[in-house]
Amino acid sequence: MRARIRSTGNDKVRSYTRAEAEEYLDHVGIKDNVIRRITYQEAHQQGLRHRAVHVFLFEEDNYSEMTIALRSALKADSGLKWHSAVSEHVKFGEFYEKAARRGVKEELFEGKQSHVPPKLSLEGLCAFRNDSHRWNKENAFLYRFVYSGQLFPDRQEIDSMEKRDVQRIFKEMDHPTLRYNYSPDFTNAMMAYKGWLGRV
Repeated sequence: MRARIRSTGNDKVRSYTRAEAEEYLDHVGIKDNVIRRITYQEAHQQGLRHRAVHVFLFEEDNYSEMTIALRSALKADSGLKWHSAVSEHVKFGEFYEKAARRGVKEELFEGKQSHVPPKLSLEGLCAFRNDSHRWNKENAFLYRFVYSGQLFPDRQEIDSMEKRDVQRIFKEMDHPTLRYNYSPDFTNAMMAYKGWLGRV
């Protein structure tokens, strides 16, 4: 198990893996201009805007069912809530798509890199602003990944995975109590996806 570090953020005590604590991100503006290099901890303690990606996973290209991830209880935020199959911070100097590909490999094929599809095809959908908390402000980009093979999820990140009807997810996110089963980040990503669907 990776060592974790406890740190006081703006409005809660957060817990980081040592790798996260040592990770560098780009501090960016609303228009995605790079301001400076910051640490993962600075981004969340000071509420500094940074970049992130979400990858929605589908088994079939009719896109009616999505495979979603129950976040690990070890996660600093939204533990044991349903979430995108993959979500990653974009590291310092990294491009969005590279971060998405890295996230798929690390979170869905942990320790099994030989099982990663030789042609890992991600469809870029849309950019969106994910300001899910006072201490989490992200310029995010959403990707779609179709894959029906075996998954090897990173148990530090993911407790379990489940296929769920996309329309059911939208309905539950509108429900006064069921909406809290989903992470705020995933909810924002789904609203961006809904808007994208309405434009295509």
